[in-house]
Amino acid sequence: MDVNIVRTILVVSAILSLSVGTGSRLQPADRGALTKGQMPVVTDLEDGVTQDAAEAVTADLEAVRDAHGWTTKQLAAYEASETALDAVTERLSTEYADVLVGSALAADPTQPPTVYVKGRAPADIRALASELGVALVEEQPYSLNELDVRLAAVQEAMASAGFEDFAVSADIQREGAITLVVRASSGVGLDPVLAGIAPKIAKDITVVTDAEPVVEPQGAFGGMKLQDGGVFECTSGWTVRKIANGVRGVTGAGHCSGIDQINHPGHGVHAAFFQAEHIGQWGDVEWYTTNELEADDFYADEFNNIRDVAAVEPRANIAIGEAICVYGRASNHRDCSLVVENPDVFCGFPQQKLVQMNGAVTIGGDSGGGWSFNFTAYGGHFGLCFNKSSFSVADLFDEALGVAVAVT
Repeated sequence: MDVNIVRTILVVSAILSLSVGTGSRLQPADRGALTKGQMPVVTDLEDGVTQDAAEAVTADLEAVRDAHGWTTKQLAAYEASETALDAVTERLSTEYADVLVGSALAADPTQPPTVYVKGRAPADIRALASELGVALVEEQPYSLNELDVRLAAVQEAMASAGFEDFAVSADIQREGAITLVVRASSGVGLDPVLAGIAPKIAKDITVVTDAEPVVEPQGAFGGMKLQDGGVFECTSGWTVRKIANGVRGVTGAGHCSGIDQINHPGHGVHAAFFQAEHIGQWGDVEWYTTNELEADDFYADEFNNIRDVAAVEPRANIAIGEAICVYGRASNHRDCSLVVENPDVFCGFPQQKLVQMNGAVTIGGDSGGGWSFNFTAYGGHFGLCFNKSSFSVADLFDEALGVAVAVT
C-alpha cells in the first residue's frame, strides 16, 4: 500500500484517538526504569522500545497540538492542508520543476495553504489545486532553482570578501526578496561586496546586522552517541545505503570531525569508519559504516522509543509553516514546537539549501540528529543559523554523498 495512504489512515486514527484522550505515547512510567519527575536521562547502554506507526503518529500530532494550543478540529485541518499541499508540490516538482517556487501553510490551519509558481501555472496544476483547496500565487519572478542560483552568487561574493559569519535567504512570499544577515563585528565593509554583485540581484538585497553569532554548528564535548576517541561530539541521524553498491551506514553532520565511535543503546560502543563528507551545495552531512547491522530505524525521543523509517520527505514538499520534530542526544528531548520559517537558507560558507525553523530548541551536541515527523525522515541537524535551529535536507543526501536514507 502507498505510504501516503498508510499515513493518512494513521493520521485520521490518531486524531480521533486524541479527541477522546486515548493517545498511546510511551512515557517514563511505561518504561519502568524512568520514573523520576525530571527530564529522563537515558543511559548509554539502555535498550530501546519499538514504537509502532500508530504510536508515532499519535505522539507527534499530540506534541504539535499542545505546542500550538490547537483544538482537535484545527489539528485535523492542519493535517488535511499539509496532505493537499504535498500532492500539489510533488506533482509540480516532478513534472514542472522549472516553475515551482515553494509553498506555505497558513498560520491559521483552517485557512487554505499556498503554492507559489513562476509565471502561469500549468492547466492541470490549476485544476488539481482547485480540487484540493490549495491557493496558487502565480506570476512569481523566479523558480526555486533560480533562487538558489541568486543566493549562491551572494554567498560566493561574501566568502570571497572574507566574510564567514553570515546567512542569506530568499523570501518566496515576497517575490524572492533576499535577506543578508551579517554579524556586526565582522569588520569588513559591505559596500564593495554589494557593488560587485549583479545589479539585478543586489537591488533585491536587504542587509540585517546582528551582534550575536549568525552561524553556530552544534557539535559538543560530553554526553553520548557519536564519539571522537571516546568523547561525545555529535548525534547520529539516519541509516543510509550507498546507492552504487548497497553498503549501509549512518549519517552525522559534516562539521563533526574525528568521529570514530557510535554508541548503540543496548548494544555497546562500536567503531565507526568515516566514508565521506559533504559541506557545500547540498548541505552539511557525512556518513560512516560500522561492523553492525544498520536497520532502517531511528531513536525518536528521550525514552529511547524506536521508530521504523517509512519515507523521506521530498525537498519540494517542505513548506513554510510545516511542523517538524527534532531529537538530539545532547538536548535529549523530542521537540515538535517549531515550524519551518524558510526552507532554503545558505548559512555561512559553503553550506547551502538548509531548512531554517522559527526558533531555537537545539544545543551543542545535537548536530547530525534527525529531524522527522511520525516515521518520515526530513533531515540531519546542522546547528543555529541566525539564532534558529536549521538542518540539512535528507532528500539531498544522494546528491551530497551518493547515499539514500534506508526505508527497508
